Amino acid sequence: MKKCKNGCCTFGSNWKDEDIYCASRPPEGYEKTPEQQKMIDEFMVMYPYYNKILGIIYIENGKPYYKKDICRTAKKDKLAGSISKKGYRRLKCTVDGLPKSIMMHKIAWFNHYGVLPIDQIDHKDHDKDNNNIDNLRLATNGQNQLNTPKRKGLSSIFKGVYKHTKEGLFRAHLQKDKKRYYLGSYSDEASAARAYDQAIIDLELCEFAILNFPENKGKYLLEMGDRIYKYKDLTVVVEKQLNLKAEER
Repeated sequence: MKKCKNGCCTFGSNWKDEDIYCASRPPEGYEKTPEQQKMIDEFMVMYPYYNKILGIIYIENGKPYYKKDICRTAKKDKLAGSISKKGYRRLKCTVDGLPKSIMMHKIAWFNHYGVLPIDQIDHKDHDKDNNNIDNLRLATNGQNQLNTPKRKGLSSIFKGVYKHTKEGLFRAHLQKDKKRYYLGSYSDEASAARAYDQAIIDLELCEFAILNFPENKGKYLLEMGDRIYKYKDLTVVVEKQLNLKAEER
């Protein structure tokens, strides 16, 4: 583990010295967003809790196990923590009489890198209890939402699609960088779902997004390429016409 120059922040041994900075005194010219500042403040408060939890558990294949007998229900080598209503594993501990509940994916990240991320943590395979470090990645809130499976009980079985009650048609839509894109209305929801998939590819969101028809990803990419080449060809034609007019003058 490495420390920042002020000795108040801990980083994993895999961090390069030039990438280490103090959370309370960032490099000159570095401006934190309000969201980042909030997470840094949270980290400074939660630091003792993470250290205490990592003192009583070890992590194997992304799962926490007790290092020794803690009490009647917490025995050595027994799986630690419980599953929240949202499906995330969490662990509880008390510091100075104040109890806290911490999500396991944050503990796994802290254990590996020695610092909390300033963005959210996303589970690549959608398994919220798979906290292997290879399955965790940084994500904005928008990217995290794109990687969320379709909720049950909505008006369409497909992601990014809903049924407009007055029209009786299925509308496709998505959001990127807080901007909402409406992708048209369709008589059948499968066509609306394909429009959503195509927009995901076009907007270069497929790293995080779940496609309704993942088997068609190659086809969507080819179609996107065709549209790009057609656009380039059109640009070349227009430029030639402009050059010809300029020569005629």
